[in-house]
Amino acid sequence: MADSSRLRVLIADDYAPMAGALERLVSLDCDVVGRLTDGRSLLAETKRLQPDILLLDLYLPNVDSLSACEEIRRMIPCTRVIVLTGGLDPDLRPRVLAAGASAFIDKSAAPRDLLTAIADTHGL
Repeated sequence: MADSSRLRVLIADDYAPMAGALERLVSLDCDVVGRLTDGRSLLAETKRLQPDILLLDLYLPNVDSLSACEEIRRMIPCTRVIVLTGGLDPDLRPRVLAAGASAFIDKSAAPRDLLTAIADTHGL
């Protein structure tokens, strides 16, 4: 049974090795409630699962991740979105944050950077 004090995290990343690594990392302190590999079901699953945190690949197939981020923040204001990318383009940072993301993290960053972003997002 899940510990209700742990944050609930939904992972949306099409690259299976990365999604698995993210799940192993965050499951140490959080409950992973699902993994999505495609943007087609992103909005519906986020609404259904109501995660505390959505880890969203910026280039998730079949969705404009920035538009999806905006929509998720409107639909489910308590869900915080952390956008992940394989190549951190500093010019994207303002657009990602303007779309409502709580953080913008490079996938090659140290694992503690992601864990810190998750904790900071919820004031832990």
